[in-house]
Amino acid sequence: MNDAIINCFVSGCLTSATLLVNAQSTLDAIEKSKQYPALAVGLHFNLTLGRPVSSAADVSSIVDKAGRFFSRAVLARKIFLHLVKKEHIELELTAQYSRMESAGLNPSHVDSHQHIHGFSFIFDAVASLCERKDIPMRVPWILKLDGEAIPLRRRIKQSILGHMLTRNTGRWRGRVKWNCSLVSIFDLGEVPDELNIEHYRKLLASDHQGLTELMVHPVTDARQVEGLTRIGELSEREFVFLKSGKLASLASALDFTSATYRDL
Repeated sequence: MNDAIINCFVSGCLTSATLLVNAQSTLDAIEKSKQYPALAVGLHFNLTLGRPVSSAADVSSIVDKAGRFFSRAVLARKIFLHLVKKEHIELELTAQYSRMESAGLNPSHVDSHQHIHGFSFIFDAVASLCERKDIPMRVPWILKLDGEAIPLRRRIKQSILGHMLTRNTGRWRGRVKWNCSLVSIFDLGEVPDELNIEHYRKLLASDHQGLTELMVHPVTDARQVEGLTRIGELSEREFVFLKSGKLASLASALDFTSATYRDL
């Protein structure tokens, strides 16, 4: 994945990335990003994959008995049951941000793995950090496209997330800067077997104002992310499309200008 991101950046079809600071390939990602300082790199706050940066004993409400993060589904259930301590979220967020700074990288913004900061008190922790550090955050806005058949399970998730985001952003509007919209190939409902320019045209041709983030997950080979994600094959197809050079031409035709969260 690191090689794919750098490859896309050098090719001019990607401007920004985010870093998991507790992954197997973190050190490689840090070294590669330092070679390309124009690549904006944010913190990809993680609460659902691997082990925490903090001592597991210090964040016991967000890890299992083996000291590993819970899955997103389990963490969500624990949040709704009020079994997660806010101070543990804040401690782990600070630890992950500090690890990135200690590695010599200044985060351009903060987002989260699997949009976990959609939950209100996680959103508050991220927003508070961004306010203190004077950097933007990603808001995982929902894009609703006309004519797309969205599976019921996804519609339910979107409805819940949309309700939470309305409350979350209302508390922090004017205090923290964020993107105005977020789009990805998943907004098409059924993910196509083959990606083409018309898929991205539909995503970008909507009525977007301000900074729009097109979220992609490129990998050069789907086998590289086996066991980490279920979207490996799609990620490989995204890489092939991005490398085609068609996205830059499409963005220009739709009056988009390349940017990063630093531009906020």
